[in-house]
Amino acid sequence: MAAPVTHIKFALDVKEYFSVQNLDEYLAGSVYPDSRYVSGVDRDVTHGDFLLAPSFWKTDFKKGWATHHLCDVVGQQLILDLFFNLFEDVYDADSDEELGVRVAAIKFLLDLYVFETFQMLEYSPFSYRDNPCGEDMESMHAYYNTLEKAYAKEDLSIGYVLRVWKDRKMEHFAADRILEKTKQYYSDEVVFGKMEELYKKLLAQSLERLNGKK
Repeated sequence: MAAPVTHIKFALDVKEYFSVQNLDEYLAGSVYPDSRYVSGVDRDVTHGDFLLAPSFWKTDFKKGWATHHLCDVVGQQLILDLFFNLFEDVYDADSDEELGVRVAAIKFLLDLYVFETFQMLEYSPFSYRDNPCGEDMESMHAYYNTLEKAYAKEDLSIGYVLRVWKDRKMEHFAADRILEKTKQYYSDEVVFGKMEELYKKLLAQSLERLNGKK
């Protein structure tokens, strides 16, 4: 997964392709799939290439939902390619857990970069709530409230964001290790300097894939 700010900015940058009518609904859809961490819904239900079929895009919420999966798929491969040198020793050690921590750190680092490129407080990505897979609405409110607490701010602190998630008992996020690795990468000018390239390639390759569906 990408981190929420990246998903929201990405959805804004591709929204003309989807002819969006209700922006709040669309942006809520862009961050919806990772509610599975709170609701317990299986990932195969909230993520998958079925989301990229135009026949799925019947509502603005579902259009936003589709952008989430597209961003995940294209972004994951770009991170693995652009930052191979950061993961090489992990591949050699065959440590999926450590790879997950390092990839997550790059995603949070990208969020820091993206957050500075637009005024997120001008939008309301957490106001619309839905439960398209039959989730308990209490879980959905808890998820969107957590996002609002972490991200609807003037300044973005990854340490604060990860503490918020940790407070939600999200142990699988390995918050302490991800924060440590994010700080390490943030202090590396070469690594942080690639965030602009990463986002531009993410957007370009995603639009190319969408245009191939016309």
